[in-house]
Amino acid sequence: MYKNPLNKFKTLSRLIDQAILPATILIAAKILSLILLNEKFNLDWQVGTSGIIYSSKQDFIFANSYSSLFMYLAISVGLILLIIKATRWHATHIKPSLAAKFHEKNLDFLITDSVDIYVKSTIWISYAWLTTALMFIQNFYGLLIPWVSYTALSMSIIFTVLIIMDVEKEINVKSNKPSLKDSNIYLSDLAQVLKNT
Repeated sequence: MYKNPLNKFKTLSRLIDQAILPATILIAAKILSLILLNEKFNLDWQVGTSGIIYSSKQDFIFANSYSSLFMYLAISVGLILLIIKATRWHATHIKPSLAAKFHEKNLDFLITDSVDIYVKSTIWISYAWLTTALMFIQNFYGLLIPWVSYTALSMSIIFTVLIIMDVEKEINVKSNKPSLKDSNIYLSDLAQVLKNT
């Protein structure tokens, strides 16, 4: 696939760069939600050598469940924004009138190309599925309220389907787009080609 090893390095470097922000958001969401839950509900906890220690298992399950839910909601916000960009502001299938409005208001940066959308979508959906898997492991060991993991699973499935639908739309756009390389294009089709480019 890669003719030049430098391209592999650039792709890997881009993936790592794009993965830093969601990872930071996940960690911050987990920590902030734990702090808020501990303060809001006056949970009995302390910081020990192995992390945060709760005086009762119920307090731990409560704090862990809702902080995990809050963490997943942070992933959901990121995925929802990406899905909006993919379905509405994707460079290959944005409405020309909307693109013109963005250009008038100097908001061209909102229009995203396929590579950027799909790299970010892959990373965010990977985090969503990783978080869902970790929730099910915690659920299996009785460390999480079960409905939290099932909610995450449902949302992960929905997000995955929406991203796949956008990929299919992208494939259909590219396969239906006439090009000048086609041997059956006539001058009457030139307007259609120029309109689609």
